[in-house]
Amino acid sequence: MRKFSSGQQGVFDILIAGFLVLLTEITNRIFYSRSFLERRSLLIDSPKQC
Repeated sequence: MRKFSSGQQGVFDILIAGFLVLLTEITNRIFYSRSFLERRSLLIDSPKQC
């Protein structure tokens, strides 16, 4: 088993944090773009009131 120095451990922490941020951003974009499109289509399909 390898032993890592504190500097190497810090690099892994940054990479893991970056991966989690990227995963969160992708998930949010998928979720919010879907709900935004549904809201937009409801506004387009609704009859206009004069």
